Amino acid sequence: MLPAAITAALIAAYAVDVPYHDQFELIPHLDRLYSGGLRWADFDKQHNEHRILVPQTLFMLLAWLTRFDVRAELIPNFLATLLTGFLIFRIWMGTAPPVRLPWYFLLPCSALLFGWRQYESLLWGACLVNTVTVLGVTATLYFLWRSETGTGFYALALAAAFCASFSQGSGLLAWPLGLGMLALMDLPFITKVRRMTGWCFIGFLVMVAYFANYRQQVNPWPTGIRYVLSHPWEAAQYSLIYLGSPLAGTPAQARLAGLILAALLAAVLWYGVRDARFRRSALPALGILAYVLATAPLVLNARLGLGVAQAYSSRYTVTTNLAPVALLLCWAYLRSRSRVHALVFHGLAGVILVGVLLGYHQGFRAMRSDYQLKLAARASMQCFEQAPDSALAPVLYPDAKRVRQDAAILRRHRLSVFRDRIPECGSAARVP
Repeated sequence: MLPAAITAALIAAYAVDVPYHDQFELIPHLDRLYSGGLRWADFDKQHNEHRILVPQTLFMLLAWLTRFDVRAELIPNFLATLLTGFLIFRIWMGTAPPVRLPWYFLLPCSALLFGWRQYESLLWGACLVNTVTVLGVTATLYFLWRSETGTGFYALALAAAFCASFSQGSGLLAWPLGLGMLALMDLPFITKVRRMTGWCFIGFLVMVAYFANYRQQVNPWPTGIRYVLSHPWEAAQYSLIYLGSPLAGTPAQARLAGLILAALLAAVLWYGVRDARFRRSALPALGILAYVLATAPLVLNARLGLGVAQAYSSRYTVTTNLAPVALLLCWAYLRSRSRVHALVFHGLAGVILVGVLLGYHQGFRAMRSDYQLKLAARASMQCFEQAPDSALAPVLYPDAKRVRQDAAILRRHRLSVFRDRIPECGSAARVP
């Protein structure tokens, strides 16, 4: 719990109450909320490629309770990460003592899950779409694993998969992953058929609701599977950096870490295919690994056109953090087979520890820089009528005109940086 407590203290110290980029998308909905014109579409909105009903509902509720103090969004954001860590701990506790990890191996895992490399997810409430999705998918796999002992866990898994689906597009992966897990679980035949049938039926209804009135996202950079296939070298580098980014302080280090993790992951998948006993024991961890792997093509398809270095974005690490932790769990099941397996297990633990230290160093510097940037942006937004365009865009939002329009809405309703008082900004006011 020590890494979680330290990270929570850093969040409290470096959080700034100013909306930032994607958070501006909430302001027109708040205008309707405070003008009495709120509608269902304000909740069931499509954001980029995603339907974000669950996070959007939380955003609206927190904005109403706090008059849009965006720091409040960091509370459920952190709690989602805390609950994800708790579920992984429960998976560890559910394993038999001969293969259970020694307690001290959980420290680097905990430090990784609450690592500062994911500083955007820690300090930017818009990343709630990521953290809730990760929690939803992890909870789906955990509850399905526990459903061997009770039907109540199966219902919880359905609810978790629903929440994941309507938090981010990658949350839809909970349904095929859950189906695969049900197929591999040790259940009576009739029970397995019933649960798989129910899972497919509910999943189908969710897919229909998700893609109803869905619009294809159009980006100004190259996207699509054809672009990925025509740039295989860049796609390979992007994938390695994406996988290794939690364990690195630079993109080059992330590429190396990704290569190490990919090799160990390939070995785990080989054992998973060939060894039924291992597959049965490591089923939740294998499901988590499959989820992280399945997100890589989705990100590649939408983001490769932004360049290989974009894979190092800290907002992705809340998802990719799961890969080293799940890998360590898998190798914990294998370490007793031979000295080589034990060596690989301890080597992976060492790689995670070194990667955590590198990531903490880079993340802490980024946190401080982000803090100073947002403080200056807050002052500019309070005096948005006098501030130059360069002080508003792109630091707050890509379009300075949009910042001024939305700032006027916030000032009219006394929200966000205007909730306590309207600042006095004369024509000679100095704006950072």
